[in-house]
Amino acid sequence: MSKTSSAASHGATAHSRRKPKGFGVKGALSFLLIGVLLGGGVIMWGSHRSWPGFGDVAGTSEKTTDRRVVESMELKGDVILLSMRMEGILQKDQARTLGGHEIWGTTKTQFIQYGYDAQLGVDGQAVKVKREDPTHITVTVPPFKFIGHSNEEFKKAAENDGALSFVTADIDTAKAITEVLNPATEQQQVKENGKTLKAQCEKFYRGIAEGIDPNVKIKFVYKNAS
Repeated sequence: MSKTSSAASHGATAHSRRKPKGFGVKGALSFLLIGVLLGGGVIMWGSHRSWPGFGDVAGTSEKTTDRRVVESMELKGDVILLSMRMEGILQKDQARTLGGHEIWGTTKTQFIQYGYDAQLGVDGQAVKVKREDPTHITVTVPPFKFIGHSNEEFKKAAENDGALSFVTADIDTAKAITEVLNPATEQQQVKENGKTLKAQCEKFYRGIAEGIDPNVKIKFVYKNAS
């Protein structure tokens, strides 16, 4: 009896001391699946947080240096340097003559009020620019010129006719206008505004040159009118 009880007791003791089973294939697969799920969650969280990509971390550094100098400067056509409004009153007298003397009472007098916009400047194509050294240039300017006029207005302001003026031909208004706008008067306007034209010319060309090379030194030479 005692042997039987001892054997049973021994069997129970042996069963209670049985070693745990190994990790096993199923456990490894479960661990791997958990890792994948966790890893996916990390990736999704990282994407949601907008982590900087490789292109944001690594890039290209660029630096550009542009050194400019004035080698030449040429403008096509006329350059208007000064525009001004001219106004005045022209008095035109006309009478019959006899032996070179005016006949009393035959005089016709007409007052013509006029106005026009005059444009003065220079032939841009005739302006020459010469580089003397890396920082100095010489600008040679031709004579200034009367470029043109616009917005002309001519009207008869008043008349004063003598008692016998009916024998005198009417005054040619168109001919009178040519006394206002003719090469002589145009050249006179250029001469009277020479100082202003020089100042405007230097401002104009200096602005172009310094816009290219701020350190450039400019010398202006003016040619006299022929």
